[in-house]
Amino acid sequence: MSEAGTNGPAPEPDADEWAAMAAWLAEPSHHGARDGRRIDTHTAMIALVGERAWKLRRPVDYGWLDYGTRARRLQCAELEISLNGPTAPGLYIGLGGIAPDGDGFRLIEPGGSLPETAEACVVMERFGGDQLFDRKASEQRLTPSLIHAAGRAVAEMHKTRPQLAKVMPYHELIENEIAELTAMTDIFRPDMVETYAEALRTKRDRRADVLAGRTVRRCHGDLHLGNIVMWNGEPTPFDCIEFNDDFSVIDPLYDIAFLLMDLEHRGIFRLASIAYNAWAERMAAEPGRDVHTAYGGAGLLPLCKAIRAGVRAKVGGLAARHWEGASRENAIRAARAYLAEAAQYVIPRPEPRLIAVGGLSGSGKSSMARGLAPPLDAIVLRSDAIRKGLRGVNEITRLSPDAYTREASQHVYSEMLLRAEMALESGANVILDAAHLDPEERARAARLASDMGLRFTGLWLEAPVEWLKERVEKRKNDVSDADASVVEWQTGYDLGEIDWHRIPANRSRQEVLKIARGCLADT
Repeated sequence: MSEAGTNGPAPEPDADEWAAMAAWLAEPSHHGARDGRRIDTHTAMIALVGERAWKLRRPVDYGWLDYGTRARRLQCAELEISLNGPTAPGLYIGLGGIAPDGDGFRLIEPGGSLPETAEACVVMERFGGDQLFDRKASEQRLTPSLIHAAGRAVAEMHKTRPQLAKVMPYHELIENEIAELTAMTDIFRPDMVETYAEALRTKRDRRADVLAGRTVRRCHGDLHLGNIVMWNGEPTPFDCIEFNDDFSVIDPLYDIAFLLMDLEHRGIFRLASIAYNAWAERMAAEPGRDVHTAYGGAGLLPLCKAIRAGVRAKVGGLAARHWEGASRENAIRAARAYLAEAAQYVIPRPEPRLIAVGGLSGSGKSSMARGLAPPLDAIVLRSDAIRKGLRGVNEITRLSPDAYTREASQHVYSEMLLRAEMALESGANVILDAAHLDPEERARAARLASDMGLRFTGLWLEAPVEWLKERVEKRKNDVSDADASVVEWQTGYDLGEIDWHRIPANRSRQEVLKIARGCLADT
């Protein structure tokens, strides 16, 4: 809150005054601390002192970001806390400040009253840099389970934000980005931009009907790995965009695409696939399930990632203009690499295809599906996860027998095929990960592809019963509830004729995937 003044607004600090304020705030002794570190960005100064982080906004106005007045900086600080607080519980302490005091300054603790001459500060708990996901990625500490949990956390964030009555302005976004890149002739060769622009527009026009149905929510807006942290043992998105609704009131698919692009830029395609599928499963789960947001635009992901990579190229190019010598050349090289990656995302691709993986419990269906998905840029629909999601329980919660009746299973398969149809219609490849024990279940999957005029490949995993039993008994914290008794029951099930490609499951994962990829190449 602010203290009212009597003589009009206090004058804005000039560059020297702001610099003096920032230097004072970054001094650990002024916080009663022994250690500290200062981080400067083009929008703020962050003082890491003791157990806290104090964020002081710069008095700048870049057009797309306006921190030009004290009132605006205060407003954005308050917004940052209110928007991030619910999704990062306990990380944001509150609104503090720094105010002139004689020949120096004084701190205003969170919750204190801010005089007119004070600069607002966002005060947060301090955490180690090793807890940031970009650091984990660079040090190869980013595991599948961590990125799976991160995808779910992003979905929870999206689901807390109401859907707004507005269509995502993809056409305007794309044209603005192309225009800005075209103007950067000192950074990008015209032919690079033209190649990207032509491919981007072609992809956009080809999927215009899908784009027209994408609505918006208030999202994060800047969802790269550096803005996800392990906090209280959980992956936690923080530091969302508060300064420009054009960047944050967006399609959730465009939001998660930033995270996927960041992972793929680092060459971690498997984790990008896991992140998307975890996000989509959680978006489509109860309570508040939103199947359309999760799967109705899955085929737009390459376009969304292309735009995100193009934005990264633009930002890198703008930053390069402020540097000289080798630093400038390195920045330009990195920006051009992003633009080249952006163009790759929107090169023409074959029509989508449907792949179904089946087999008894323990045969390695999920492992195969996860292994096949990244090179195909395919989404994976897991019947076990759908079953848990429809009942609104955590995916490792064991369900009662009534969840596995014939009627319940038919409902799960119908839901899986509904999601598959939505994703295929949007242009995405789809992999069905389910037992497919019933001949009619296998026929329905093949029929869906046939009705849509798309390719279909069925892959059937098989292995000795004792080997299957041993595998299921070794599972821990798994989405499947199957145990050895389930495998025993399945061996007596009338599977009917299996006309899918039969693959021996009791080989190494690499061998199984090699055989499966050969089957896909033949169909």
